[in-house]
Amino acid sequence: MADRRDHLEKVRTEVRQNFSQSLMSSSKWRALFQGLEDADVEIIGFVVKYVDDEMERLERNLPRLCRPYLPHGWVEMWNNTPLLAIEWIGFPRIVVIKRWDNLPSLRMPQDVDAIHAAIEAIGKLFPIEMTENGLRVVGHR
Repeated sequence: MADRRDHLEKVRTEVRQNFSQSLMSSSKWRALFQGLEDADVEIIGFVVKYVDDEMERLERNLPRLCRPYLPHGWVEMWNNTPLLAIEWIGFPRIVVIKRWDNLPSLRMPQDVDAIHAAIEAIGKLFPIEMTENGLRVVGHR
């Protein structure tokens, strides 16, 4: 538990030092993920950029943040990373899925407009940017 608190404090310090605005809190990320999970919208994949990592990571499944043994408000981690560490999440119009054994990557179309509508239907104001490739929910600027 102490390691998680230390990691969370490290992320908070990095966010304060490197970004002028924090637009998403852990509770807003939870609301976004829960709202998308509850919506009847297909999400093939999304790209996550963390504040402490230069790499962008393709994720195929929404985080399952609601656990019966944890109160919803206490969940602050996803894949052992604080939700606060999410710099942005992008939903591309074309999801590129790399495959093994030198097979060509799959290029799967994704209905970004339906995802955008599902996010707006959650009822909270999320910092959404439309990009050339799709849409992005911004955590920090």
